[in-house]
Amino acid sequence: MNPPMLPSPPNSKEGSPPDLSLLDAVFSEELGSYCRELGLEQAVCLGGGNAAELRALAELLPQVLVAVGRPETLRALSTQLQDLPLSRLRLVQGPPGRVLADWRRRLRAERCLYFFHARGTSLEALRQALFYVPRGQGGLVLFEPEGSPSLLTALADQCQRWAPGYRHQVLELEGGRALFLRPPEPIHVTFCIEKYAHGYEKSGLSINLDNLVHPLEQSGLAGHSLVFYDEYHHQGRPLRLEDLSPPPGVKNHLIVSTYHYHSPANPSVALLEAAKAAGSKIVYIWLDKKTSDPKPEYAEVSDINVILDGNDFELPNSWPIFTPKNPAYFHDPGLERDLGLSLVGELRHLQQRKDLIVQLQAQADLDIHIIPTSAVDPDLIRSVPEYARLFQRSKISLALTQDRVKQLKGRIFEITHCGAMLLCDLNPYVSTYFIPGKEFVSFRDFDDLMAKARYYLEHEEERAAIALAGHRKAVTFYNARVFWESLFRRAGF
Repeated sequence: MNPPMLPSPPNSKEGSPPDLSLLDAVFSEELGSYCRELGLEQAVCLGGGNAAELRALAELLPQVLVAVGRPETLRALSTQLQDLPLSRLRLVQGPPGRVLADWRRRLRAERCLYFFHARGTSLEALRQALFYVPRGQGGLVLFEPEGSPSLLTALADQCQRWAPGYRHQVLELEGGRALFLRPPEPIHVTFCIEKYAHGYEKSGLSINLDNLVHPLEQSGLAGHSLVFYDEYHHQGRPLRLEDLSPPPGVKNHLIVSTYHYHSPANPSVALLEAAKAAGSKIVYIWLDKKTSDPKPEYAEVSDINVILDGNDFELPNSWPIFTPKNPAYFHDPGLERDLGLSLVGELRHLQQRKDLIVQLQAQADLDIHIIPTSAVDPDLIRSVPEYARLFQRSKISLALTQDRVKQLKGRIFEITHCGAMLLCDLNPYVSTYFIPGKEFVSFRDFDDLMAKARYYLEHEEERAAIALAGHRKAVTFYNARVFWESLFRRAGF
């Protein structure tokens, strides 16, 4: 049941303002700008505030609710503000938390300014009131006149929990300070990538769509646009600076690109330099093959060179990190695991894999499934859901990381996200992400591989425990949201 409406107070004069108040010109201007920026239409004043301050707040926003602690204060303010209608300013007696709890159903949280005033109210009362403020909705301002308790310090942790991604803007004023919690500046990512894996319309779609674009889209962390440079080249259109420009009003802009070694369509270094000069930041994604030709001219123009899966070749501004995987496909849906040991991937061109396949095929007593896939061969192309389902059906899945150099393959994270037990050749990179023997299992040679595969297929509880531990580590720490949030922080956004 909603609280009753208060009767109109009798006539009287208003009191005088304190040294620092809502009447401070700098603060008043900033507060007005804040309310307009967030589209706020209501205010809840929790804590101190005299008649002049409350009148100023009522002039700023059309509806103001004020929590007043003491009956005598309520009577005095009611007298001083009696000319303001209840539809515009409402005074309610009670602790801030109780008032907010009683009235929050009548407030439009997304359009409400929650204004905490340190004067005249205990910090504990204000701390309790903050628990009733809907998280991440509306606006939150802390007002701390000089000589009052340190409201900004006392509520710092709660403010961080209220909206973890919000910026904390402290406004220093003569006689005090104020804290404004502001939404993060919008971020826009322009993906300048290839559309097809190899040869325009002659192969499957680029893995970058699933590894980069779709995970960002699902995270909701930033807006994005797509520029396929192989499509521009195929259609005979020049790639221009305006094609890589952010939407109007966006300050935080990333151009995320990949270098296609088999394509003449890559954007020119001159174009990227022009985009950088216009205010965009350039990020190049280097995939999980350690190449002998890292294209230093592209690496040098980049603000950040993202080395997916932990390669260690020298690049300026390099940042090794895992490949983000699309959680729409790479997850554990609880399917029956009817594949004992699986080996999935490109199997035709790498000698280490060819030799291993011959040896695996000779193991007639084990449930082994060798499943070739390819982004180039039309006969072996699988959709992403089909590809992920192979790991979701596997009890154990094999990852080979030493084809030419020791490196971390994206398959490590595909397997663990899908809940299979990871069985991997010895690799120092893998051990920096997962704990050997607890979250994955490594092998030294073929005999060790076979011995461990047999053991864990025969000891289901141990296999399942390792698979679950690896899965939990992957989904908690190596997910797409962590990837993009980390990249944005590294870019200074």
